[in-house]
Amino acid sequence: MGAKTARDISGYEFDWLACDGAGHVGFFSTAGGGYAPEAFLRDTDAHSDAIEALLALPGPMKREPETQTFSPFHHTWQLMAERGVFAYDADPNGGPYQLKSAPANPIRVEDLPDSIATVARQNTLKGLDFSGLKVITGELIKTGSQKQDTPMDYDTVIDSLRPAVQRGLSREDAVVALHDAGLTIIYGIKGISQLYGLSIGDAKSVVAGHPVWRGIVKAAEPLHQELEDYAEKMKGGGNPDDL
Repeated sequence: MGAKTARDISGYEFDWLACDGAGHVGFFSTAGGGYAPEAFLRDTDAHSDAIEALLALPGPMKREPETQTFSPFHHTWQLMAERGVFAYDADPNGGPYQLKSAPANPIRVEDLPDSIATVARQNTLKGLDFSGLKVITGELIKTGSQKQDTPMDYDTVIDSLRPAVQRGLSREDAVVALHDAGLTIIYGIKGISQLYGLSIGDAKSVVAGHPVWRGIVKAAEPLHQELEDYAEKMKGGGNPDDL
């Protein structure tokens, strides 16, 4: 058993496996700062062994790279995608995990050898679907769900995304990350404004026009008026918490 604490692995590269609610498999590289789930910390050696076994499997599947990278780890991400696994990398400063390579034909956890599948199932994120997630925050991993009964702490979500924004996270992917973190559209607009230095009007255009929110905006005229009121309030130096 290779039990460790979050402090033990801080600053060091550790990798772990997980599966989502659809049975897809994910490979996560902490980069020395990414969130590490408790199930992984209880036996890091098991994950290392399972990853080694996974990489030893034949890889006939084509990959679809999501980002261009010159990291020395990019070959591992490609190998994972070729074996049907979604590959994510975190940030040394504690930012969220970002998708690095996606499989053309995702493998299901039940199709893996038992020794690998058992380890991946230790981190089953039932409410997530890797096929639709380019950014995964630590909070999403902790809750294991993209849909929250109550929104996460706004400041925590924004702080978790800042390193990724500095590394070039697109506005569109940030909108999805804020949505998946359980923030309302109002606070999604506030977040995009703060993260990218946009005016409230420009941030509103980015958020309200994104597919994850577009249907709601079209279907809810009262919400549209609320957005207009929010923009006007912010122009006058208002506090969004007063809404």
